[in-house]
Amino acid sequence: MGLLDGKVAIVTGSGRGVGRGEALELAAQGAKVVVNRLGGSHTGKRRQDTGGRSRRHHQAARGDAVSNYDDISDWGGAENLINTARDRVRRARHRRQQRRQSCAISRS
Repeated sequence: MGLLDGKVAIVTGSGRGVGRGEALELAAQGAKVVVNRLGGSHTGKRRQDTGGRSRRHHQAARGDAVSNYDDISDWGGAENLINTARDRVRRARHRRQQRRQSCAISRS
């Protein structure tokens, strides 16, 4: 059982470097990670997005991650990122309720 079981973490810039390390550690501690990766290089040039690869690394670390590719420098993108995390929480709650119901049925 991890320190962050049942929590959702949003990590921006998690395609590489410090953000990637933070996201991997959060996943290892049990958090469901929302990986936000716009896909820019260190020089500011647009490059192939690595969000999917980051998500796969986080899933390997713990098993639950989702990618978000919105530009959070504007309100719409930031709102989409938060909505992605909110949806992740709702799905996790729904799965827990289903497990509880199935356990209650199997005990009957």
